[in-house]
Amino acid sequence: MSPRAADAGRRMCYGTWMLLEGWGHWLSAASHADRPGLVRLGVTGRRLAGSLFAVVFYGSILQRAPYLIYAVPVAWAWSAWQMSESSATPPPAAVPPSGDVLAGETDEIARVVRGPEGVTCIIHPVREEAPADPK
Repeated sequence: MSPRAADAGRRMCYGTWMLLEGWGHWLSAASHADRPGLVRLGVTGRRLAGSLFAVVFYGSILQRAPYLIYAVPVAWAWSAWQMSESSATPPPAAVPPSGDVLAGETDEIARVVRGPEGVTCIIHPVREEAPADPK
């Protein structure tokens, strides 16, 4: 198996796990943990009833258009891929530049000019001229 196929397989497995875990958290009404037991039970029941309604609705659509069964694996693959991508660890940040040093400038300070009120300050760096290109 190629490394790219192995990475894609790991990513699909991770995305599927995230989908199933998210589904379990959604059904458990964990977001209503601070509410009384009957409220949590009501939320879980309502979410379960909505899920069953979705299954029955999709089943009735499949009776009229059975070729839409091919949408199930496509929807799973797409959602698992998106889920694994959205929950992936971001790449490490690039090394930030050391300062606003432009081409031909150094970090050495040639002179500092203060404004008349003493509020502004202009720092002039030492410039290094590149030698002329002899041709």
